[in-house]
Amino acid sequence: MIGLLFIGIILVYLAIVIAAPKVAMRTARATNATPLMVKLAGIGGFLLVTLPLFWDWVPTVMAHSAYCKKDAGVFVYKTVEQWKNENPGVAEGLTESDAKTIPIENGRRHLLNQRIAWDIRDIKQSWGNWQREEAVVDLKDGAVLALYRNYSTAVNGSLVGGTGGGLRDWKLWMSHRTCEADEQKEPGLNKFSNLMGAFSRLGFKQ
Repeated sequence: MIGLLFIGIILVYLAIVIAAPKVAMRTARATNATPLMVKLAGIGGFLLVTLPLFWDWVPTVMAHSAYCKKDAGVFVYKTVEQWKNENPGVAEGLTESDAKTIPIENGRRHLLNQRIAWDIRDIKQSWGNWQREEAVVDLKDGAVLALYRNYSTAVNGSLVGGTGGGLRDWKLWMSHRTCEADEQKEPGLNKFSNLMGAFSRLGFKQ
C-alpha cells in the first residue's frame, strides 16, 4: 500500500510538472505576450514546480563529492605492534575501562582501556553534509593512532528521523551515506574497525 501511495504521488507530481509550463504559456498567450515572453512563461512555470524540490540537489551532491575527494578515507599512523614496540611492557598491564563513554567536543569518547580511546565526532558541513570522524587515540599524549573520515548528505528517507528532518529527508535522489565506492561492504570502515578492535583487545585478559 505504501509503495502504491508513493507511485501515486510521483505520478501526480509528474502531471503537475508537465501541465505547469503549458498553463503558464497559455496564460501568457491570452495576454497577447510576445513569443519570447511565452517561452519565458513556460520556463517559469516549470521552475515554479521543480525548484521547491530540486533547488539544493546539485550543490548538495557537489559538496559531498568535494569533501570525499579532499580528505575522506582510513589513515593508519601506528599499528598495534608498532605501538607495543614503542611502549614496551605497557600492553600487558592494561585492563578494560570501567568508564565506558564520556562526552567530547562534537561527539563522544569510548575508553577502551587505560591508554587507548575511540573518539567519534560528527561535524556539520555545508549544504547539509555531515563529517564523521572515528579515531583511535593514545590517551597519554593525545596522538591519533588511526583515523577514519567519512561524509554523508544526511538524507534518510524519513520525515522524523535523521539529522536533516522534514522534506529534505525524503529527497532520496541526493542520498549519499558514505564516500566509499562499495557502499555495502565499506572496506575502509572495516579496516579501521579491525584495527580499533585490535587496540581494544589490549585490555582483555585471556
